Amino acid sequence: MRYLKKAEFASRLNIGLRTLDRWIAQKKISTRTLITGRIRIPESEIEKCFRPSIQEFLKKSSR
Repeated sequence: MRYLKKAEFASRLNIGLRTLDRWIAQKKISTRTLITGRIRIPESEIEKCFRPSIQEFLKKSSR
């Protein structure tokens, strides 16, 4: 499993760091905290962010 820095994760989703910080505080994204206190995010969380919108798309297109 690959872990991303907050800036890398935010740029892949095309969101701001403040938005990412809010999502982390709201526990919408799971993270790992290093001994140094820095945060890393599993790369698999990117897919988790898109899953609800994909499900909505599939529901709408099946009608």
